[in-house]
Amino acid sequence: MDLIEKKELITKDSLFIKDENGQMIVDPNALDIIREIEVQVKKLNKKHKKYKEVLLEGMESYGIKKVDTDDLLISYIEPTERYAIDQDKLWKEYKDVAFKCQKEIPVKASIRITPR
Repeated sequence: MDLIEKKELITKDSLFIKDENGQMIVDPNALDIIREIEVQVKKLNKKHKKYKEVLLEGMESYGIKKVDTDDLLISYIEPTERYAIDQDKLWKEYKDVAFKCQKEIPVKASIRITPR
């Protein structure tokens, strides 16, 4: 069965165990599952990106603006331009203004998982 399809309750208790020294560690079985999910996500992301590229090409060439079904909505977004601040130039040429306008943005704790 595909690991993504498993319906299981995921809790701290299901991911962590005590080692022989009584220290809490990540359960090796949980690590195997996490690794497999990460590999599947990476494959799915590549496939998703390719589908979106081909859909975009097709919708552009056939003039389709929207695909709307009971469980899916795909909308073609026309190309446009947007404006952004060139931060390198701002800090280089207007350091005092850039310094006055900067703000601290809190970043919450996270983890990074890298399959090998």
